[in-house]
Amino acid sequence: MLHAACAVLLERTGDAPKTHSGTIGQFSRLVLADAERGRKYGRAFNEAEKLRLVSDYQDTSPTVTEAVDLREAAIDFVAYCRSLL
Repeated sequence: MLHAACAVLLERTGDAPKTHSGTIGQFSRLVLADAERGRKYGRAFNEAEKLRLVSDYQDTSPTVTEAVDLREAAIDFVAYCRSLL
């Protein structure tokens, strides 16, 4: 999801942030103009980041359901990003 969002940002703005949070914030602002569809994918990107942070910095792993849901969200997110390019 991060790399797909960076590709969109590079295409649209000519630059991409260096951090996860910067990329998420800038991507979310960019897709706000896409109404509900853009907000949906902005939220999905935020949720994926939250799960990544918990997995990286706390001694927990996502549940099978969370992992499956995130995989599906990532597939949709990448397709959405591809449509923006």
